[in-house]
Amino acid sequence: YFGGKGFNVPTSVKNYVRAINIKDLPLVESVNLTEMGYDKLLAKGKPKLKYNIIVNSFSAKAKDKIEKAGGKILVK
Repeated sequence: YFGGKGFNVPTSVKNYVRAINIKDLPLVESVNLTEMGYDKLLAKGKPKLKYNIIVNSFSAKAKDKIEKAGGKILVK
């Protein structure tokens, strides 16, 4: 009676992006997020240090916050 119809869950998620917020960054000035397994930097939170970050992509607000704090973002 129940079942036979419903939603199918895809077996692989091709467009999955692993992101991290500024508030969750470690307390180290030089951070390579690609080696840590992250794909994108998001802008939630305030930077605690002058970060030098290497990442594949980032939001515009995240770039503004990092640069206002005196840091840099490098695209790998």
